[in-house]
Amino acid sequence: MQFPVYQRLLAVDTAPLSGDKVNRSELGTMEQLCNYCNQLLDSDVVDKVVDIDYSENLHRKVYQKHFGRQIRQTHNYKGYPILGSLFAIEVVESDYLLRIDNDMLFHQEPY
Repeated sequence: MQFPVYQRLLAVDTAPLSGDKVNRSELGTMEQLCNYCNQLLDSDVVDKVVDIDYSENLHRKVYQKHFGRQIRQTHNYKGYPILGSLFAIEVVESDYLLRIDNDMLFHQEPY
């Protein structure tokens, strides 16, 4: 089934790895990540790929808006991109948002 979607955005975390992500041997390179992102664009799976903006200005603005205070870290202790999650909400141009993370699975019976 097709649903009307305004934009399928992929926000890419390009920050250095932290937390338990640092020692994962199965991780690819940044070049591989860019290639996969381009493949998703070329095959029309996503409409837009953006790198998460880790600038100090956006960092302050987004944390103040969502948490009402400043938080120094951009990632939690396990390496999860806190700022990146909020960035994806801020950058999308829509009244409605479905945010899907990398550990979510979907299943649909064949029709």
